[in-house]
Amino acid sequence: MVGGFQRSLKGEDCFATRQDIICGDSITCILVADGHGGSHVSTYISSRVLQQICASAADGSAAALNVACNAVFKKVHEEVCSSKFDTGERKAGSTLTVICVNATRGEVSCWNVGDSMALLVENDGYIELGVSHRLEENQQEQLRVVAKGATLGRAIDPNGQPGGPIRAFPGGLAVTRGIGDADCAAFVLPEPSFVTRKVPPMGGALVACSDGVWDHLSAQEAAAVLISGDYSDGKSAAAKVVKTAISKRGLTDDTTACVILFGPTLDDGSKEGNLPKRVKDGFESEGGRSFLRRVKSSEVEENEDEDSDSSKEHRSGDMDGSKMDGSKTLEDDEAVVPWAVSQSMKKRPMRNADPTRGWHSVLDVDDGHGNPVSNAVEGGFKSIRDEESDLRGVQLMVKGKLPEQVRAVEWTSLGEMKYLGEGEFATAHRTTLDGEKVAIKMLKPAKQNSIGALRGIKREIMLMTLMDHPNVLNAYALGQLEGKPFVIIELLATVLNKELPRDPDTIPFWVRWREVKAWPLMRCLNCGLQLSRALQYCHDDAFPGYRILHRDVKPNNIGFLATGELVLFDFGLASLWRHGEAFDDIPRKLTGECGSMRYMAPEVANSQNYNHKAEVYSFASVLWEICSHRKPFLEFSSPELFKKAA
Repeated sequence: MVGGFQRSLKGEDCFATRQDIICGDSITCILVADGHGGSHVSTYISSRVLQQICASAADGSAAALNVACNAVFKKVHEEVCSSKFDTGERKAGSTLTVICVNATRGEVSCWNVGDSMALLVENDGYIELGVSHRLEENQQEQLRVVAKGATLGRAIDPNGQPGGPIRAFPGGLAVTRGIGDADCAAFVLPEPSFVTRKVPPMGGALVACSDGVWDHLSAQEAAAVLISGDYSDGKSAAAKVVKTAISKRGLTDDTTACVILFGPTLDDGSKEGNLPKRVKDGFESEGGRSFLRRVKSSEVEENEDEDSDSSKEHRSGDMDGSKMDGSKTLEDDEAVVPWAVSQSMKKRPMRNADPTRGWHSVLDVDDGHGNPVSNAVEGGFKSIRDEESDLRGVQLMVKGKLPEQVRAVEWTSLGEMKYLGEGEFATAHRTTLDGEKVAIKMLKPAKQNSIGALRGIKREIMLMTLMDHPNVLNAYALGQLEGKPFVIIELLATVLNKELPRDPDTIPFWVRWREVKAWPLMRCLNCGLQLSRALQYCHDDAFPGYRILHRDVKPNNIGFLATGELVLFDFGLASLWRHGEAFDDIPRKLTGECGSMRYMAPEVANSQNYNHKAEVYSFASVLWEICSHRKPFLEFSSPELFKKAA
């Protein structure tokens, strides 16, 4: 959640926020500009800088953003110092602090010129981001401006005595890095200080403030305000910081704060996971104060501010701000930062490479009638029967074998079971393996003698243990109980179907409104992006030379890990076929009516030939539901109506 708050005395402070996607990375930015000599410069830069940084960055990494930020700071400074402004405005300038949060990579980056500082606050304390370029506090800056020909001194008070902070003359600037101040261009430098850090695992807050705050509050005092938790969202947190500063000595200068709040990564497998929700009661938890504890939907409070116009681009001036052109932002409740939305595969838990026994004895299970179900090609992968491949993964897939490093476990090595749910053929329980929380999937007792069910779970085991992608659910280990297979998989925090807004006809309108507000457009697009990556991996990259068709893409089969990553799971209906041949895109005869009717492509519903493109239809249906907050074809109540529409 992000928001800003300002109390204006001279109208020279500005702040802005922006949320963007850069090369697939979700980026949230905030900016605080503290003007002097008028509002011309702070207004000019705050309406341009964030948009230009996001537009010019090569990717969302801290390194690429740093290159873009330095270039934009220099460019805007040169524009301000050019003839764009009247002669009387050439003495105007501004400090500038920019923070960019890459939710996908879990990185926080901060740039600043001047003395408008920022803090990263977490449960264990705080870290100051940026460098103060006040001459009084920065000896290196003193040496730099003297080398540029400036003279250091102090202003003369009415009694003829020198006093106040150290200043650079001519011009009398106390802060010599910034944007503008064209009359002192010989020694004013727009090059920002830069720092980047990883996101704290337990959550926290980022706050950028003008010196109206820092003149009255120490970093420790500002951090204490945020740790207190006496607010409900980013805007109210910023307001708390500003009002605390003003309470010290009154409103002596424009006083501005901009705050980003983010929650912890939960490891208890609870429904909330690390999904973006609002915070009600601050930071209290059983183990002490856990920064920004996530709460259940029934505890969630909504922002009651009337300032909710989605077209608002910029806030500046008074308490609510005023609209300015050129800087796109999202409202407080929209700019949620979902941490670790798409971590790298290296950050996923690694499979144990020390097997207690081979997988193959587990996979060669009996069908209940004395007949072995020997490999995954039978009953589903006929398109590559007896084919050979140069790739190890495909060879194993075709032969019904798995890598030797994949672990097999005994039932006795698992911890206490807790029921999670069930599908048509299998049940899922929560358990532990080597102290790590995992899930176990096994066939229902009534299905354990079904050849089709045995083949289905074996097919799923084969695929999930050979695939490796951040947006595909990972399988850790395999075992058998009384001759029947089970698979150990990553524990989901929740599934998409449980997180989406419910049918408006089944809940009160105020509950429906709250649930819809929890799904702003950027969150919807983030989920769609991750789901598209999972399907692209299955169709093009999982087994080079072959495609995997999931064949049941729907919200019930899309989940979230505790890190917040979206993952595709339940490959029990999956099919595999050769990719890259001359007739690769020609629809083929596969099982019709396979999947869920609401998300099923028309050719599948009508038992016509189809191919991987049918899953694009399913993907689009799911994305439509996420973005529109309604199930597709909600008015259809029977399979016959679906078929008729198809």
